[in-house]
Amino acid sequence: MFIEAVQLASQLHSSQQKKRSIVPNIPYMAHLLEVAGIVQANGGDETTVAAALLHDAIEDQGIEARDSIRETCGPEVLQIVEACTESETFPKPPWKVRKQTYLDLVERASLRTLLIIVADKLQNSRALLRRLKLEGSRGWGKPSREEKLWYFHNLLAAMRRRLVSLQQETNHPTLVSLSLLVEEYSEVVTALSHY
Repeated sequence: MFIEAVQLASQLHSSQQKKRSIVPNIPYMAHLLEVAGIVQANGGDETTVAAALLHDAIEDQGIEARDSIRETCGPEVLQIVEACTESETFPKPPWKVRKQTYLDLVERASLRTLLIIVADKLQNSRALLRRLKLEGSRGWGKPSREEKLWYFHNLLAAMRRRLVSLQQETNHPTLVSLSLLVEEYSEVVTALSHY
């Protein structure tokens, strides 16, 4: 399933490059592979890793990607990808509307979905921190620093609330890794706050 997910992600994101990367022309697959690596290193099973590779497919390629995911990786992977999807419409809703919707999504996330969400946001925030260290405040781009920090802090709070809920529901061993990842995300958000 991993190989099929890599091939499908490569196909769906073939023309995409990572936005505002510190190195120009980085294929978007680099982000997807890094997120999948974080998920796998922190207890994600094959289904979760496949979903991590495809977590942006519907958001970036539209609802047509659903059929490809279902046919290639099955309904369980599709269900996780859908649970990670911020928006599937084009044009996309305004930034703040999308982010508020995503915060609500985090509050309902399954263990697998939350693992992917945290890995994704950790990878994105690390990349932003590197960019800020290289470019200074212009590295924030758009939306503004204040808007992004509002989102990061609210996202962290939502992750922590959902983590506590999951810890009350189950004693799955992945929760230990997930808790550490949330705290690592917290450290990166704190570092971002100083720029």
